[in-house]
Amino acid sequence: MKRSFIVGIVALVFAVLAGCTSNQSDDARGLNGSAGWDHAAFVTYLEEVFEPMTPLLDETGDRLDFERFRFFSGKGLNGADETVVVIPLTADSPSHLLAMLPEEEAPLDEIVPLPLAGFLSLDPCTCFHSIENGVPYLYRALGYDVQAELVDADGSFVRASTEFSWTDRGAPTEGEWVLVRGNVYFHLISCSVVGTNQK
Repeated sequence: MKRSFIVGIVALVFAVLAGCTSNQSDDARGLNGSAGWDHAAFVTYLEEVFEPMTPLLDETGDRLDFERFRFFSGKGLNGADETVVVIPLTADSPSHLLAMLPEEEAPLDEIVPLPLAGFLSLDPCTCFHSIENGVPYLYRALGYDVQAELVDADGSFVRASTEFSWTDRGAPTEGEWVLVRGNVYFHLISCSVVGTNQK
C-alpha cells in the first residue's frame, strides 16, 4: 500500500511538471503564437495606414519603428473603450537623436516642433475627441511647459495632448513603457511622457 502511494505521488508530480512545461511553452509563444494574431501582418497594416504620414516625416528625415509598436486595448476606462497603437521613431531618426541630447547641446526652442511618435486609435475606441479611428497621427513636442500636439498627415493641428512631461532630458533612459491611468500614457526612451484623454 505504501509503495503504491509513493508511485501515485511520483506520477502526480510528473503530471504537474508536464502540465507546467506545456503551459510555459504556450505562454512563451505570446501573441505571435496565438490563434488569430499575426505580428507581421499587423506591422504591414500599420505601415500601410501610416503611408500618408511619410511626406511629413520626410521633412525631418524621421521614420517610425513599426516593429516596436505598443498596443493597448481596454474596455470601460472612464466609461469608454480605448484601443490605441503608439509607434516610436527609429533609433537613428534625427528627431530621436536630438531628443537624446541634453538641452545645452540642442535647445528645445530651436528644434520644435519635434516629432516623438505615431499614434493610431482603432475600433473599438470611443474615448477621444477630435481623433478618428483608423487615421494616423503624429505626436510632436512643442516645449517643456506646454502640451505636445497631435497633427495629421498634413501637419495640421488636431488637438493637444492632455499630459506632456520631459523633466529628465539627456538623463539615462528608463526604457519605454505604457501605463494606464484611465487612459493610456507612454514613456519614450528620450524620457518624455505623453498622454491623451477625453478632455
